[in-house]
Amino acid sequence: MLALAALGLLPVPRLASHADTTPTRSHRPRVGLPRMAEPEYFFSQTDDKKSISFGCRQRSVIMVKPEPAGTLHSFVTGSPQDVLLSSWPAGRVRQTADDRFSIKVEEFSFVTLTIAVELDVRCWLQNGAACVESGGFRIVGLEGLADVDRFDIQVRGRLKPSPPDSTMCLLTGDVEFEATGPLPALMQATPEPVLRAAARAVSAALNGAASDRFAKQVPAAYSEWARAQKVAA
Repeated sequence: MLALAALGLLPVPRLASHADTTPTRSHRPRVGLPRMAEPEYFFSQTDDKKSISFGCRQRSVIMVKPEPAGTLHSFVTGSPQDVLLSSWPAGRVRQTADDRFSIKVEEFSFVTLTIAVELDVRCWLQNGAACVESGGFRIVGLEGLADVDRFDIQVRGRLKPSPPDSTMCLLTGDVEFEATGPLPALMQATPEPVLRAAARAVSAALNGAASDRFAKQVPAAYSEWARAQKVAA
């Protein structure tokens, strides 16, 4: 819907001024702000102006507070499906098989159209990372405007925890999104810069939502899992 050095991920402490007499308490944040490589956006249009392809890819790293009741590595590798479920709000993900899910992606706008997509994805564990890849989709909002059977939407994600014996507790995430298909006839005369800007806005919005889930929802789910492990013990 994300390989950087760990240095620079910790928040900068606030320095108290002479006028600031409020007592402060030292505390360790549950998560650090994600450090991200610049997203790579891409866009192309066919010579006849009838089809476009666009998307983006990005990698990010975030520090996560380690929990004594269980490692981040155990959480991610123990059940990649739980990691996927924790990344989306309730009601957005529906499990259709052991490793298959249907995800309602955030609605987005493209020039004058409002479009909603439901993705079918597979989730599995590979080389210590939770992996997600789309395998089908349904589009709402283009009925009667374009041949949706000629569209192709590809989403790939990978979330890898640091090794259990690592001195730092980190999540490394990679995400890639690409959409290809025909433009509705009413948009084929739209200037290329306008289409490019709209495509970039869609890519940035979807990438931002994925990064936000990676930075907040997964660490929170790990903390909740660790508390359950402690109670069970």
